Amino acid sequence: MEDPAVGLSLRSTKGISTEKRTLHVSWSKREAELSYTIYSSNPEEEGEWVQPSPDKSEQIANFWRKLNYILGETIPKGSPSQETWESICISLQGIGQSLFNSLIPSQVADCIKEWESGFSVRVSTNEQWIPWELMYDGQNFLGDKFIFTRYPRLKDRRVSSDKNRSKYQRSKQVKKIVNVVGGNIGEQSAQKASELFIKISESISIQLLREQSISKLTKALDQADILHFTCHGHLDPINLLQISSGKSPIENLCLDTAG
Repeated sequence: MEDPAVGLSLRSTKGISTEKRTLHVSWSKREAELSYTIYSSNPEEEGEWVQPSPDKSEQIANFWRKLNYILGETIPKGSPSQETWESICISLQGIGQSLFNSLIPSQVADCIKEWESGFSVRVSTNEQWIPWELMYDGQNFLGDKFIFTRYPRLKDRRVSSDKNRSKYQRSKQVKKIVNVVGGNIGEQSAQKASELFIKISESISIQLLREQSISKLTKALDQADILHFTCHGHLDPINLLQISSGKSPIENLCLDTAG
């Protein structure tokens, strides 16, 4: 089955697995369920499955408060001892394992566990609250195990017919990427994030915004095809992405504004 989210063309694929998988995920808040479809070169992995999900915003917010508390305690430690780091990983693995077990159907989970490390895994999804990269499949975090990307959808585009499927499977021509690197990120990590798209085709314009205001971000979005963030997220006092050096909601991207 064709991949419904054909991505970017890299000039170099050295060291990158050619195996690709796409998880097409549709979240229905009203029906409190997540619908999954796997697009794969292996026909045995193809199918559709449904899994119950939280149906109340407060349940989702409580999860993020718990995760934010752990990460809030972790990030300021800088370079922790090996013992402290192992303890942090165990705590995050517990949360990631719980997410993996509760949000992913058992059949899909079995497929993911069989995928080799280094596979290119893309999640095509209409939700904005599941931290896929932090899910733990019993072996590793998905963000560490795979070359992990997202293909966000603003509306539910589950495809029920071959005619409609071909419409959404056409490759989108990417001409401009806006790469946002936020504030309070370690220099090494910030530099790595700044160079994230250096292997992309020279025909694609890359605009880097490092610790810039929401006003500059808005101006940069003109004719942008892809918007990528490497930023800290904050829940208190409001939900925002820290795109600038300060934490003021005036300078940063409130999620209500992004919606």
